[in-house]
Amino acid sequence: MLGAYAIQYLCGILAWWLLGWGALHGRLDPAWLMAWALLLVTVLHLRLWSTWTQGRLAFGVGGLLKTRLLAGTMRLAPEEMRHQGAGQFLGRVLEADAVEGLALSGGLLGLLAGVEVVMAACVLGMGAGGWFHVGLLVGWLGVAGGLGWHVLCQRSAWTTARLTMTHALVERLVGHRTRLAQETPERWHVAEDQEPAAYVAASHRLDLRSVWLAAFLPRGWLLVGLLGLGPALVAGRVTPVSGAITLGGMLLAYEAWRKFATALVHLAGAGLAWRQVAPLFTAATRPHVATPPAYALPLTASTDEACGAPLLEAHDLVFHYGSRGAPVLQACSLEMRMGERVLLEGPSGGGKSTLAALLTGLRQPESGLLLLGGLDLPTLGAAGWRQRVVAVP
Repeated sequence: MLGAYAIQYLCGILAWWLLGWGALHGRLDPAWLMAWALLLVTVLHLRLWSTWTQGRLAFGVGGLLKTRLLAGTMRLAPEEMRHQGAGQFLGRVLEADAVEGLALSGGLLGLLAGVEVVMAACVLGMGAGGWFHVGLLVGWLGVAGGLGWHVLCQRSAWTTARLTMTHALVERLVGHRTRLAQETPERWHVAEDQEPAAYVAASHRLDLRSVWLAAFLPRGWLLVGLLGLGPALVAGRVTPVSGAITLGGMLLAYEAWRKFATALVHLAGAGLAWRQVAPLFTAATRPHVATPPAYALPLTASTDEACGAPLLEAHDLVFHYGSRGAPVLQACSLEMRMGERVLLEGPSGGGKSTLAALLTGLRQPESGLLLLGGLDLPTLGAAGWRQRVVAVP
């Protein structure tokens, strides 16, 4: 893609060099014009080729990213998600799409802008300003970096306000009936106006910075480039040919800065969205948790016992999370028989959900004995256990 784009620009520069040289020397004969037209046709084919390779690259990288994020999602531990609501999960999905779209578009635009900046530097080096103009072009990169940093800071504040509002809205929608039942009417609409107001204010500041970046970066370069011609004009080194070359290099750099401004905005958005997606991306490198295999009992075999015998037994179960020192369950024992209904009560964080995860086979106890119809998990296998013990959250 980069090769096709670079050759495309070389052919474009050569085409305009032929036209300009012929016009300045009075040699615009049919053969000269035919060479110019052939170069323009070549540029068209190269542009189609670079666009096609750009699309293939975007689809390929996007597919790899989606696969990696899915693999990371499947390896997250339950405690990493238990405190997140539907709004935060939706936010992660949206941020994953933002990373794919903004990073690819911004990255490709940045690469193409880089090719154009290099081409512009080569043309400016052959113009009237010479290396002085090239130095101005390199120095303008610092200006672009400073403006991009301001946009990144404002985009960070805007993203925080947007996610806060999105999470709160989705949580209110999902738990609307619960809020109506548990909250007093005077608290139903608390903070509903403050969050949109903060979002609108952050959007206003971001729009101002983005307009400055998109408008000032390319147009400011034209002003700087024209001022850079001052020393050459004073020294009398500007000829029609060198002046035309300098003007062409300035216009080529102008197009590069336009692309670069858009690329900076996209990359800033992708970088902020990456904060939400990075845990999923890095989780894909975790090893798979090995589950005990099923030894003999097929899935269709029955484990039902007589009504008096325990159907589900737990003896001295111990389990603790890696981030906690003390176990959340210790010496936990339980018996359930056919037809029984058990109500488990306890404070928040006392281990109720953890015990349910152990009984359903979603987690493995560190020690203790867990039996279903007198058979343990290695005998039934993970699939067999989950087929017989069902959880309805």
